[in-house]
Amino acid sequence: MSLVDFDAAWAEQEDAPFTWRVHGHEVEMPGSRPAGLVLHMHRVRKERGDDAELSLEELRVLAALLFGPLVFGQLLADRTFTEPKLTAAVMAILSNYKERESGGEPDDAGGKARAGSGVSAT
Repeated sequence: MSLVDFDAAWAEQEDAPFTWRVHGHEVEMPGSRPAGLVLHMHRVRKERGDDAELSLEELRVLAALLFGPLVFGQLLADRTFTEPKLTAAVMAILSNYKERESGGEPDDAGGKARAGSGVSAT
């Protein structure tokens, strides 16, 4: 029986992870966009277009996918972690992924969260 080892192949090709500090929590991000993030953004873009402003529910889903359920839950429990901080953190991370993949300049992290911001469904 032959074994195809995806884990070994992916480990050779994986971009280096990066760490963000978000409101006192260090979050290690994978070097490439998480699959759940890509699939969620593809659905949003297909349904509403690239220029659609993300709803708070869509922002919540993205943040949970990026930060993981434990850290995201801790952030939500902290009353000083506001919606503008959440939006800025999510947009900055998405912009970082976009920059890493394209070699270009990051998007402005302070803008409105849009379906086409920082994540392309390729």
